[in-house]
Amino acid sequence: MVFLHKILNFIFKTIFFLYRKNKLRLALINGMNVGKNSKFIGIQDFGSEPYLIKIGNQCLITDGVRFINHDGGIQVPFIKTGEDIDNIYGKKSIFGKIEIGDNVFIGSSSLILMDTYIGDNTIIAAGSIVKGTFPPNCIIGGIPARIISDIESYHAKNDSKLIIFSENESSQLRKKKIIKILD
Repeated sequence: MVFLHKILNFIFKTIFFLYRKNKLRLALINGMNVGKNSKFIGIQDFGSEPYLIKIGNQCLITDGVRFINHDGGIQVPFIKTGEDIDNIYGKKSIFGKIEIGDNVFIGSSSLILMDTYIGDNTIIAAGSIVKGTFPPNCIIGGIPARIISDIESYHAKNDSKLIIFSENESSQLRKKKIIKILD
């Protein structure tokens, strides 16, 4: 039974890995621009216009992050005036770019909307809905996202909680370090 579990787990992880890599590869093929050494953890949604997304160098984009480069809501006024949805859907929309600076961390399940510029060295809190222009060196979060801190204050506040792992540490040793610092 344990052997079967290991085989199924391996198959699932392989399929998940290939699915995740394929989504990223398709976005890149369709024109998404990604700088050097940026990392994608988990699965992201790059929307139907990945060619409108530019991600800088050394960014970390976590699981569940979505990029939306269009606003189909513009269709509602046309339908209100009597146009048929079948003649409008997919034919009338508004588009905008998304630009992420260098060294930006985007927390899990954040939503980045069109016409958004994120400055360098920025942290976006998990679950944020981000639209607009944000300067470098800040922490943003919330719905809608707003500036909640700066990088220096965040680092000073959390420096005592920092755990440093060596490259070859086992997951068991990592677990012990985490529990020890939190007790």
